[in-house]
Amino acid sequence: MKKDSTMTAKTWPESSLPEMLAPYRGSQARVLEWKDDRGQNLGNHGDALMLHCFWEALPRLGLSTGASVPDLLIVPPNGALLDRYSAPNLLQRRLATQPDVPLVIFPSSAWFESSDPASMFGERRAPSLWVLREQRSFEHLHDRWGASLKRAGVTLALDHDMVVSGREDISRLLRPHQVPMTERSPLVVSRLGAEAQDMTQDHASRDAPAWRRAAVRAYSRIPHETLKIGVRRRVVRKDQQAANERMIAGLPANVRERVSLTRASWYDISDPTLCDWNSFVRALGRSSLVVTNRLHVALPSTILGAETYLVDSGYHKLRGVYERSLGNVENIRLIRKGDCE
Repeated sequence: MKKDSTMTAKTWPESSLPEMLAPYRGSQARVLEWKDDRGQNLGNHGDALMLHCFWEALPRLGLSTGASVPDLLIVPPNGALLDRYSAPNLLQRRLATQPDVPLVIFPSSAWFESSDPASMFGERRAPSLWVLREQRSFEHLHDRWGASLKRAGVTLALDHDMVVSGREDISRLLRPHQVPMTERSPLVVSRLGAEAQDMTQDHASRDAPAWRRAAVRAYSRIPHETLKIGVRRRVVRKDQQAANERMIAGLPANVRERVSLTRASWYDISDPTLCDWNSFVRALGRSSLVVTNRLHVALPSTILGAETYLVDSGYHKLRGVYERSLGNVENIRLIRKGDCE
């Protein structure tokens, strides 16, 4: 396939998924999606980009969905398989209902500090293929939990983030929102907190103060998403500005000067509580220079040809995906802590 002209690149890596999944070509698969009680996909706009690439890839991999009796289970690409989250327990319960159907976990990150990930696979009798998207997750699972995973019938493999592998799908998706490079401007996207969860997830604890629980209830009753976003932006404005300033301060001086000249009010466009989908894709299409610690802001901006700086925030997936997949791509640079001191 001809490479899209919007992608400035020396070498983009090629996915090994076609070879890995060749034994399953022609399979009828059931996709174990991450959804909330309303049937909406969980996650942020970056997760939506991964899912777009995932669904586009399935036919090319010879996999179809919708069968009432599947002969393959698939877990979509995600960043939720960490033992600090509830996703491993949720997956364990879902896998327990079909122990004799082979399983593939699409390229993801993982980290299990204290609990054995083999427990997710329970009494499964069918084989499982767990594909990681960066070396550190792969080595962590192999070195620390490899023996128990092998006993559970799990094979570990290494590939690339789905947005990297599906970069041409991303280019086609975002192309209608692009403007000429001469009309673009800098964009800063800094996440808030560990995972920039929405207001309800952050604060709706029984242990939260009464005023905070009341605020969450009031927020949840706001009838229109645009109004909710406006409220949320006002709530986090100071924290967002501080996060942006900290990230900009760690940039090379020449980049810092270019970003500081703009007067834009930036928010975490990957967070659906701060930015709707249409605004997210428009922001990417209008960006000439992008500074972010959001992986799935950095990836699409790089694909669209923007000069991109991925700022290491401490979560191993950022550095891991960069080192695994982006080291030879010319318009993205990883800024590690201390690089510019």
